[in-house]
Amino acid sequence: LLRLLAAEDEEAGALARESLDRYKEVTMLYSLSEKIIGATDPGGIAQVLCDETARFLGCDSVAVLLLNPETSRLEIVAGRGDPFHDRAAREIEDDIVASVLRSGIGEIVNDVGADPRSLAARNDLRSIVCSPLRSHDRVFGVLVAGSRAWREFSAGELQAINSITAHAAAAIEAARL
Repeated sequence: LLRLLAAEDEEAGALARESLDRYKEVTMLYSLSEKIIGATDPGGIAQVLCDETARFLGCDSVAVLLLNPETSRLEIVAGRGDPFHDRAAREIEDDIVASVLRSGIGEIVNDVGADPRSLAARNDLRSIVCSPLRSHDRVFGVLVAGSRAWREFSAGELQAINSITAHAAAAIEAARL
């Protein structure tokens, strides 16, 4: 009987945690939408994206890198927390960020040091989550959020970040026109 009650209590706790996570996600999307309306340029929208991502994930570093079609380089247009890189623009290398840019699929890398691809960044991030910025089946940037300490990002967190980057990507693309 005690095992049954403990199992039911654990299930109720898991349901409550999941409900709280969904509430936080909806609140974040609402906040992001409100703030994006006030931003009029791609850099301002990218900064809102960085700020909201940092607040939602509690990360040490968040950066938005956009592909410059003229130079074919990734340019850091916004950031929050620890700098992602010491240069404003960087080549597209065979690294984690480039992989997300090419595939258009967000990734979690909970142990950057164990990944065979490099991060090609000048920072001490140990765990990262990357999400593509996409418009009309074209990936034109990547959001990178990370932590200096080892951290296990969840699939739910990646899903939430993919949702907010989708909203921000549409706004950035509209602002570019």
